[in-house]
Amino acid sequence: MLGKTWDGELFKQQREYVTCTLPSGPRVLGLYLYTDATVLSSSGAVSACPLRMRIVNVNSSEKRWFTLVYIPQVETKILDTQKGQKRRSKLLQRILHVVFRTHVKASHDGAWLNLPGGGCVRVSPRAFLCICGQPEKRAVMCLKGSGCLFSSTSCTVGKAESCSGAELIASPRDVDTTVGAQRRNMSMGAFRGAIAIRTETEMEHTLNSNVPALAAWAGLGNGPRMPYRLPGFDRLHVRFSSSFYGLCRCT
Repeated sequence: MLGKTWDGELFKQQREYVTCTLPSGPRVLGLYLYTDATVLSSSGAVSACPLRMRIVNVNSSEKRWFTLVYIPQVETKILDTQKGQKRRSKLLQRILHVVFRTHVKASHDGAWLNLPGGGCVRVSPRAFLCICGQPEKRAVMCLKGSGCLFSSTSCTVGKAESCSGAELIASPRDVDTTVGAQRRNMSMGAFRGAIAIRTETEMEHTLNSNVPALAAWAGLGNGPRMPYRLPGFDRLHVRFSSSFYGLCRCT
């Protein structure tokens, strides 16, 4: 069990990368994200789910989550269709880009942060965790949620072997290959046969033809390249029954 975030492997890799690439030795500003399409905030005829963020470097016993934006939901009757899923994917990625565009720039160049007690320090904001459910993490990473060959987000284990020990030896999902295929699909024109090529690429890599906005973040799309290790476990989706407790005790 790790006591704090900065004891973890992801934080150490990000800190080492920041120290080696950015001048003046900026500090790593760790961020946790929370997004879940199943947690809806309804207001009249409009439904939306929150996108929240927490800064893990704050030395306080109070864990504060800040709501950044409410992501509007696509109507269910439209979302059930392939066209609706693509519309929702584009909407989600555009909102993530708009909300985090300043953070992304600061993650590459660094930014000066004023301290409460006076003075300032140069920081590089880095995302370490995105708490979400199974369908949402696939949407955030622009991966297919159903009808796919690889059901795992972090590796390329086959769907039939996803609940076996094959996950331990499966190759991790390659960022350059996956995001590169998404970029090629996005930049592909409307020439004859383009739809067939895009569909073949989507099935081969189990992806949607959108580039994930989080891939632009330093440390995710470059350096340690860990966007597919970013999604975390959302315990709100777990029914805490006696059998689950027994399983946790055994493992």
